[in-house]
Amino acid sequence: MKTIKKIILGLLLIQLSSCELLDLKPIDTYSIDNYWDTKDQVNRFFTGLHKRIRDRQFVFMQLGEFRGGLLDPSPTSVLGQTKTDVDIIGNLISLENPGVTSFGNCYMDIMQINHAIERLNNYVSCLNEDEKNYYLGIAHGIRSYYYFHLLRTWGGVPLVSEPEVLKGVSTPTALNKKRATELETMEFIKTDILKSEEYLKKENFTYNTKFGKSFWSKAATLALKGDIFLWSAKVKPIGSSTVFSEKPADDIETARLALTSVWNATGILPNDFAGIFNYNNKENDEIIFAIPYIINEKSNSFALFTYPASTFSGYKDATGKTLDNPLSVGTDGGSRYEYKWSFFESIASTDKRKAASFQDYYKGSIKGIYLHKFKGTMDGTIRWFTDDWPIYRTADIALMLAECYNAQDNSGQVKTFIELIRRRAYGRNYPEFTYVDKATSELAILREYAIEFIAEGKYWYQLRRLNEGSEALKLVKNNDPEFLLWPIDMSTMSKDPLLEQNNAYINQ
Repeated sequence: MKTIKKIILGLLLIQLSSCELLDLKPIDTYSIDNYWDTKDQVNRFFTGLHKRIRDRQFVFMQLGEFRGGLLDPSPTSVLGQTKTDVDIIGNLISLENPGVTSFGNCYMDIMQINHAIERLNNYVSCLNEDEKNYYLGIAHGIRSYYYFHLLRTWGGVPLVSEPEVLKGVSTPTALNKKRATELETMEFIKTDILKSEEYLKKENFTYNTKFGKSFWSKAATLALKGDIFLWSAKVKPIGSSTVFSEKPADDIETARLALTSVWNATGILPNDFAGIFNYNNKENDEIIFAIPYIINEKSNSFALFTYPASTFSGYKDATGKTLDNPLSVGTDGGSRYEYKWSFFESIASTDKRKAASFQDYYKGSIKGIYLHKFKGTMDGTIRWFTDDWPIYRTADIALMLAECYNAQDNSGQVKTFIELIRRRAYGRNYPEFTYVDKATSELAILREYAIEFIAEGKYWYQLRRLNEGSEALKLVKNNDPEFLLWPIDMSTMSKDPLLEQNNAYINQ
């Protein structure tokens, strides 16, 4: 596709921007021929790959969270602001309003990963075998993470695994790419994650000594492996009567083993739920892999989930306490995105995650909520929205293990892992889980996903995976599974004659 062609031609070198935490300060420019000659150069390139993951954070949020029915799709916020992405949130995406274009620009990053894999396999001599395997494990893990997002969003996608321009392929026609099928894409992802695991087999469950949990790790690979194999065992490709896997029970067990190894090594759930996301508690025991943000360097987008400071006056909380700009939000604050009041109300007041995630406010007949989670930190009189954004934490592992054990009819372990999550959420008087059947357990797990991972970019994917995807179907047009996939925007389609549109959008 021409979109990908332009990316390949323009991305032979990573341009590193300033990032103190990831050490992404400007560096000397290396030519493509000598960039991989020293360990420092290799490490800088991989630092750049992680910076690119951060560049995609909001795309991952759009793809994995917005369609899940938890956000309010009305065009105007309670505070009178015009909201953003309402077509995605309301599941009204179309060719005219596709929500996310150019495959989320993920191919920009995939090209760089392909380049790294090719260089490590065929050029790099400055690393010993274990060092080379470490970086290859990271590269294959991150690439499978990108393609997993693409599969769950658009279905089958073009599979680009080689740095074609570097190999002399440069004509537009030669660079066009047909879409692989969903099954082919899944097999590619599985192969990639298994390669990552193999390359990292000598690694312990430790984290990069310089960049910590903001750098890919063995634990991240195995967490993703569990996620991928659960999807394979439980989700049907669009139009298919069977799930991806020919042996779903085997894939469930593969997922369980991967997740168990992570749980045994890192399975800690700190008692303080709110503290997991605290700016001053980065890389705590629960975090496996997170996108980092830091004061005076890079902020995330969660200011847009709060309120406009200029008009947020005269509001009170449920106790009558005044809430005039309680977060000291600056000009970047706004109510461009709101979670549903009904969702907020549905969370028990005794669930600590409620107050950790939302702040409710009232004035006369007006009532609303803003996101309290990822509220950042103060630096003098300025609030910086710089909490890290977790991609995997041990709560993910616990709930995915509950899924695995539910599929394996192990009700005792389902109870164990659900109640681990609830015990932290409620304290000593948590609601006990009573096993009824698989379907009821899936709904219980799904409910914990909804509350536990608010604003972490996961819930739409869980809706598609749990309870045979029936809850996701309720949210899309005509309850038609074809609409579970996103359209490929017209601009991208027009640039590559080999691309075919997803069926739901062909006649739009």
